[in-house]
Amino acid sequence: MNHWLSNPELVARVRDASLKGWEYALTNLEESVQVIHEKYAPEKSIDHLRFEARTLRRLILPDLVQLGHMNPARWQFIADSYRDLGMTSAEPALEGFLFEDRQPNNYWLAIKVGGISAVLLMIAGYVILKFRRLSQQLAQTNRKLSEIAIIDQLTHVHNRNGLQQLIPGMLSLANRDGMNCSFLMLDIDHFKSVNDRFGHQAGDVALQAFAEVLTRHRRKEDLVARVGGEEFVMLLVGAHIESATQIANQILESVRQLELLSPDGGRFGITASIGLVPAKGTLEGIWYAADTALYQAKHEGRDRVVRATGVGQAKR
Repeated sequence: MNHWLSNPELVARVRDASLKGWEYALTNLEESVQVIHEKYAPEKSIDHLRFEARTLRRLILPDLVQLGHMNPARWQFIADSYRDLGMTSAEPALEGFLFEDRQPNNYWLAIKVGGISAVLLMIAGYVILKFRRLSQQLAQTNRKLSEIAIIDQLTHVHNRNGLQQLIPGMLSLANRDGMNCSFLMLDIDHFKSVNDRFGHQAGDVALQAFAEVLTRHRRKEDLVARVGGEEFVMLLVGAHIESATQIANQILESVRQLELLSPDGGRFGITASIGLVPAKGTLEGIWYAADTALYQAKHEGRDRVVRATGVGQAKR
């Protein structure tokens, strides 16, 4: 079971390479579909492979669950279930089953860290005893750190963690008050080409400008978040599908009018695609429906809004 112990460095490299491959494939579904069709499954149609790819992405949920995540408790539950059902008589011991990076112990480093920690503890104790009035300032600092944990530091909108913390409560309140909400998934078109042509600093400029457009078009009660790379989401509270469509088209027009300056002095513009759905049901279901609509907007030529009234019901 634990053969990986004989060569953990090789296993780590294989794992890292596999995860990079999956990340690229899930980020570039259309390219992956074309490669599989040309090299591995020419007997399957492009539409069939595209359906498989989108279904895999929905099941994997790479936007919500880290690729390669292993939960030991879940594996233990599976092993116990197999034994309870009489499908195996082996003891369900998981030691050595899951790969772990094992670095050699550095006791000198531990001693240094322990010494520094002891000094810091003494200093902290002295400060606490002598300056009790600092407690209020420390509380303010903690509030700022909590805010940093849910804010994307490049674009200054919420990050994925902030979205996951805030959106369930917002949806619950909206449902309780009988308000319509709409969910937008937005993606900068051909963002990789911006990085390739003008450099990653220009890509950061584009992300910041795009986030500013979204912030400009949000109402006080709305939520804007960057969920990864060039992908953003918006929750429009109290906005039915028609008014949300108007807001989405206004966002696209504002993005088209952007004139961005790269660090080398070059000027460039960007466009975006938007998938729009009513925010009803679970976050996972809403996310999947919006991602499907966004994929259709990309497939139809980008720089447009595609809205869906339900899963599998998308229209311009």
